[in-house]
Amino acid sequence: MSLLYACRHGGKRGPAGMPMEDVHMAWAEIRRALHRLLPGCDVRRTLLWRYVVVWDKPREGGS
Repeated sequence: MSLLYACRHGGKRGPAGMPMEDVHMAWAEIRRALHRLLPGCDVRRTLLWRYVVVWDKPREGGS
């Protein structure tokens, strides 16, 4: 879906003047890093190669 949208709207170019950087980590590497840094987090992909991370801070005392 993301590739189709990008092709239909001119490729992977961002708005004029917006800094763009190529991805340095694969999706699996991002997930591993997030699970290591935020145990128990929920990682989901969204439209246009973005992702959402949801993490609830554990309560003190384990309750």
